[in-house]
Amino acid sequence: MTHCPPRRALSALAITGLLATMAVAAPVSAASGSFTNPAPISVADVDREDGDDWQGTDTDIEFGEDAGASSVYPSEIEFTTAPTNARISEIGVYVELTHERLDDLDLMLVGPNGKSTMLMSDAGGDNPYNGYINFYPDADQPFADDSNSGSPAWWTEGFYYADSIPVDWDTTANDSDTFPTPAPASGPSEFDGFYGTSPNGTWSLYAVDDTTGAVGNISYWEVWFDYSIAASPSPSTQIVSGLPNGITDVNLSLTDIDLGWLDDTEFVLESPDGRRAHVLSDAGGDDHALEDVTLHLDDEAGVRVHRDLAPTTGTYRPVDYDDDDTEVEYVGGSDTANLSSALSTFDGADPNGTWKLYVAQEECFCNSRQAQAAVAAEGDVNAISGGWSLDITTADATSTPVITSPASGSTDTDGAVTVTGTATAGALVKVTTGGKTRNTVAESGTWSVSFTDLANGSHTFTTTATDSSGNVSAPATVTVTVARSAAPVVTEADTTAPKVRTVKPRKDEDRIAVSASAMVRFSEAMDPASVKRAVKLVSVETGKAVEVKLTYQASKNRVLIDPKHDLERNTTYLVVVKRAAEDLAGNALRKARMSRFNTL
Repeated sequence: MTHCPPRRALSALAITGLLATMAVAAPVSAASGSFTNPAPISVADVDREDGDDWQGTDTDIEFGEDAGASSVYPSEIEFTTAPTNARISEIGVYVELTHERLDDLDLMLVGPNGKSTMLMSDAGGDNPYNGYINFYPDADQPFADDSNSGSPAWWTEGFYYADSIPVDWDTTANDSDTFPTPAPASGPSEFDGFYGTSPNGTWSLYAVDDTTGAVGNISYWEVWFDYSIAASPSPSTQIVSGLPNGITDVNLSLTDIDLGWLDDTEFVLESPDGRRAHVLSDAGGDDHALEDVTLHLDDEAGVRVHRDLAPTTGTYRPVDYDDDDTEVEYVGGSDTANLSSALSTFDGADPNGTWKLYVAQEECFCNSRQAQAAVAAEGDVNAISGGWSLDITTADATSTPVITSPASGSTDTDGAVTVTGTATAGALVKVTTGGKTRNTVAESGTWSVSFTDLANGSHTFTTTATDSSGNVSAPATVTVTVARSAAPVVTEADTTAPKVRTVKPRKDEDRIAVSASAMVRFSEAMDPASVKRAVKLVSVETGKAVEVKLTYQASKNRVLIDPKHDLERNTTYLVVVKRAAEDLAGNALRKARMSRFNTL
């Protein structure tokens, strides 16, 4: 896309045909089959020319000299204008406020689903503030810790203006910020709990002044959204049966597409075992309508659908043009971060069961009405009119291994279990239980593996055999109960928040080359996906994020930040690390971090 605003998320949208209307073809051979759901799919039009949906209230919220809850507590907004099947893809909160000491204010938003986010706490220092703050996740940085001026706030004719990501500058164990009942426990300083949910319902702003001696008020606040509308029905399902285990190739066809534009439509295919591929995203542009176009998606195709040009009927490779994961899109109830577009995602899986095709029609404020009108003029509507189909190829089945010992239902008393059996001679035998895996080769047709230090309880050992051609057998299982005299030592869960150890260039470092890269090192191993969402390089002069490539190096607990183009000369930049960065145990970063440097 070229002129839509940045999007934070997409909600779950899908297309479906009822099982009763599905036509399922028989496999054409022992190792391949074609399966078709011809039911048409109606795709919602969510283009709205009047901008973001919002609702506000100008009921005055007062803060007296005494510490405590505000005069209106909570202040509530009832949002009812979204369709029942709308799901939030972006959210923001706009607040107009005056206060003699901004650091005293704690603001928390609670949504209809009971989730909450700390909008602001311990920010702005001991300074007065008169102006607005617009909290939203794509703001370049949080409100300052100890100042009410400078980026992101600026002063114009006696009035402050600020865009800020939600921020809580004091998240230590002795944090004294409390919200009296009926407020829930304070939530994290992020909006993640609201994405993929309905915007309709009661939104509550809990405001507390935690220190005596300063007064102020909130004269107006509003909550605003982007959201998407589910196609009908949702999701589209496809039953596959009669094929051997072990997929070697999957091709997907979308038949007779009639859309005003393809660019704002996301396609996710899900296999029976839950694997997902983001097969088409941000492709095809938004200037030309698609009329009766059939797309065959095949990993071996010679070309991809163009980013900006509408495709004609043909065969294309799957493509996700937002493969840098700067957008966290919600399709089919969960986000698409780290999903591959390749249909090879399904290689090796069991093809039999229910496949699901999810389609998300995102909200866009582009002027694409002309393209839609071109479709309507031919008597068509936004739809996948001919449904969709799968062509699946699998490996020939190989023999299921036989487990000869231990007997199913037996009991072990020392936590050490040896599993033995027979399989096709030379086959690779894989045995798994409780996340532990053992591999061996069935020399002369027999095999044996051992497990030690098994915890008390029931353990199911699942065994498969893979032949020299890569064909995977159906599984064989045996269940054993371990009853040891002393239970294994249980390691305590990791609850320690990670920290930022090092940022390069160093804070306020000057004369940095325009071709330089940046680096952030953490105190422990981090979740790569969360790091890529949390780290940005921002130009202070423009207030915009720089386009970068982020590479997480697990061996060094650090992320490299490589600008895709040279930086501007004599320019100040900020390395921003949001609290959304998490360690491998899911603990959020203890404190957001910003580091400033200047180029030559």
